[in-house]
Amino acid sequence: MIRRSFSSEKDFVIELTKEEFTSLHAAKKGVFVALDVEEKYSYIVGNFREFELALLEHSLDGLLRFETEWSHLAGNIHRFNRLLVNFLTACRLYHDQVDREICQIFGHESSERAKLKAARNEEFDASASYRVMEGLRNYLQHRGLPLRRVNMDMFRNPDAPSDTEWRSIPYLDGPALVADGGFKKQIADDLTSLGKRVDVRRLTRDYFQSMARIHQLVRSLIKSQVTIWVEEVLRGLQRYEDKYQHRKHVEVASLADGKLVERFAIFEEPIKELNSLNKTLTAAANISEHFVSSRLCRSGPSVEEIERIADERRWEQLHRWHGNLGTD
Repeated sequence: MIRRSFSSEKDFVIELTKEEFTSLHAAKKGVFVALDVEEKYSYIVGNFREFELALLEHSLDGLLRFETEWSHLAGNIHRFNRLLVNFLTACRLYHDQVDREICQIFGHESSERAKLKAARNEEFDASASYRVMEGLRNYLQHRGLPLRRVNMDMFRNPDAPSDTEWRSIPYLDGPALVADGGFKKQIADDLTSLGKRVDVRRLTRDYFQSMARIHQLVRSLIKSQVTIWVEEVLRGLQRYEDKYQHRKHVEVASLADGKLVERFAIFEEPIKELNSLNKTLTAAANISEHFVSSRLCRSGPSVEEIERIADERRWEQLHRWHGNLGTD
């Protein structure tokens, strides 16, 4: 006789059918696959964040302590090379492993996998930044480190002539990279057309934006299946709680003739983490249209005026919302 039960204690058992056991096991595995997908995107977000923070930190350091020693300048180049390597590696990891996970969920010949491949091809065809960053990832693995220069730029703000803005700009030398070899013709042409001073900030932001769009698609592809898995696990936990008032950690076991054949645990924490990553890791598909700054506004509307305008817009949105509901 095969008995399938989920229990955290020997004496607290609920019998399961073979189908229930199999379904619960598949759901538990599925939740962790979905969590893996979100965690891989979090590596991209985290490495992009570190790269952007390093730009701000480098600019502030330049303002407070302007260094011209070769060792200091070389150290800056090494730092941004390391951060760029981390970012590109995280993106490559995402491409390779999420493709495998989509196959695991839907199959190698599935329409979902075809849609993912089409989305990647679309980004490659539409964006020179995407193509260059894909090429740089291969270059740094097989040839060398791409960055050779990090500039500290200072310029006057035309809207406030008394203000000087400090910016850190890592540069690539497009023709020099092409001369070193290892790039496909289309990517070599892109690098050549970008010239000797290629602003890496634009490349990383455009590439991150492309990765965010791809991840938005992945989320939409797996959403309905993830919902089924989550509901299955929560039903199992709820079923156990209804009988034994316990749901924190429940063991699911398969027995044959009184001997353990297979067992696994179900618990709610992975689902909570999955929901958290979905909420906090926004797929910032328009990141290139935004920037972060701590600059003080010396001209334009006052803080009070900005707050007044914001309040008016909120009231307008609320009024439109009530109008859509058909209320006064």
